[in-house]
Amino acid sequence: MSEQAVYFYTRHPISAAIICERLRATRGNLDRVRPEELFAHDQDHYGGLAANDALAAAARIGAGTRVADFCAGLGGPARYLAHRYDADVTGIELTPARVAGAAELTRLVGLADRVRVLAGNVMEVTLGAGSMDAVVSQEAMLHVPDKARALGEAFRCSSQAGGSPSRIGR
Repeated sequence: MSEQAVYFYTRHPISAAIICERLRATRGNLDRVRPEELFAHDQDHYGGLAANDALAAAARIGAGTRVADFCAGLGGPARYLAHRYDADVTGIELTPARVAGAAELTRLVGLADRVRVLAGNVMEVTLGAGSMDAVVSQEAMLHVPDKARALGEAFRCSSQAGGSPSRIGR
């Protein structure tokens, strides 16, 4: 993957620290933060929550759905899908600072049992073949140098491999 992408996302203007600062300013502390309280701060993609809902509908995400989120960043969409749709989400993220930030924010809102963001490269995913019901990604795929390889990994991870690839979200 691109060293430039790691450089960019390590210095991205939205970080776990900034999100926590915003929460402290809004609510005074970080005690018993609810997932909904993060949504105004942790959706660092175009379209916000409406985009997540459209993606969930397109990928038929619902209760118990196993979802892979390629280029998961700080895990905002992953937490939203887990909270709103009761999905089990595994994010794959290249940037170590964002993996750590995703873990911090996920623990903060008590979703660590249904959301994890793993350090990894979406062109070489360690998830098992057919282990996911749906694979989604928002925006960051533009940094992936071999998109066909990443999409091949998405298809390989999807339980729909051999069936309809319609559960691979945009």
